[in-house]
Amino acid sequence: MPKAGWLWLPDVLRRTGFELAEVGLAAALRVRALPSHHRNPFDRLLVAQAAENGYTVVTRDTALDAYGIPILRA
Repeated sequence: MPKAGWLWLPDVLRRTGFELAEVGLAAALRVRALPSHHRNPFDRLLVAQAAENGYTVVTRDTALDAYGIPILRA
C-alpha cells in the first residue's frame, strides 16, 4: 500500500537510481538571461538547469531545441 503524501518518493528514487536536481541560484538567475524561444516558465527553468549542470532534458517539445542543450526525445 502506498505511503501517505510524498513519503513514498525517497524509496522510489533509491530503487530507480534517480536523483533530485535542486534548483541552484545560478540556474534561477540564468532563466532571466535566456532568449524567449519558449514562454513556459517551468520549461525555461529546466533549460537553465540543463545549461548550468550539463543535464539532458527529456522532452518532445521541439521549441527547446533552440536553446542548444542536450535533448533526449520522449
